[in-house]
Amino acid sequence: MEVAVSQASLRQVDPRFGRNLASLFSASVLQRIATTGTSDLMEYVLAQSGFSAAFGTVDCLGERFEQVYQYLLRYYRCEYVYKNLLVEKLVFGRHSPNSATMLGEFRVGSRKADAVLLNGTSCGFEIKTELDSLDRLDEQLYAYISVFDRVYVVTSEEREAELLPRLPEGVGLLLLTRRLTFREARKAGSGRNSVRQRQILDSMRRPEYTQVVKSVFGAVPDVPNGRIYSECSALFDRIPAGRAHDEMVRTLFRHRSSPALRQFVTRVPASLRAAALMIPFERRQMDGFLERLAIGRRLACA
Repeated sequence: MEVAVSQASLRQVDPRFGRNLASLFSASVLQRIATTGTSDLMEYVLAQSGFSAAFGTVDCLGERFEQVYQYLLRYYRCEYVYKNLLVEKLVFGRHSPNSATMLGEFRVGSRKADAVLLNGTSCGFEIKTELDSLDRLDEQLYAYISVFDRVYVVTSEEREAELLPRLPEGVGLLLLTRRLTFREARKAGSGRNSVRQRQILDSMRRPEYTQVVKSVFGAVPDVPNGRIYSECSALFDRIPAGRAHDEMVRTLFRHRSSPALRQFVTRVPASLRAAALMIPFERRQMDGFLERLAIGRRLACA
């Protein structure tokens, strides 16, 4: 969906509402639209920010999301903008949804990686926008190194000098340019053979780590449910690090990138691709969301 956006109209939007406009791409708003067809929060934010007055009515809800996203690209480059550009450049640009996917908020111990690319190997991304603090960065990166083959910090060009000296060895740096492309300021090294098996297991859901055990050892231990985790943990410790990583990648792609999801993400507007991949929509919600985006409702688009 190509939507022409007037720069004059963008300048009429109240800049104090940048965070509120970014929240329209959140799971709570999008899942509500998928289920009910509308969002009171979206209607309120569009009205109070002056967005509705600046852009007028639209033919469908998908067009309104494209307009809001264009505003964020220009005036409020929040975390969602970075995630969506990563999906655009990596999943749809360098690869395709049939061979690569992007997971969001992936659990790594007590941390959550902002985005994880699975494309035959794994790459974890920690996003630090112009709005973010670096207080927890060291802990986050050391956690990601224990699970992913490659790890990158993603930030703006303005933060290159601040971030580059403090990155651990092997961690890469991607910079978002003013032209909305990514420049690799430092290439990430491969850590596939030095991941920690127990950390990998703890990042996966039970059906996923038991699938890895079955793939490597031929069967899942026949023990009561309360002992499955401890038995699988002991077996994971016996898997060579590189193979544990590769089994994780294959299993996650199989479990978290269904044909329905791949079709869904290719049908939503470009502004919503990261949301389509990273928000856990149920199958009926996918169908409902596509219908709402195409048909829209006057209040939701107002």
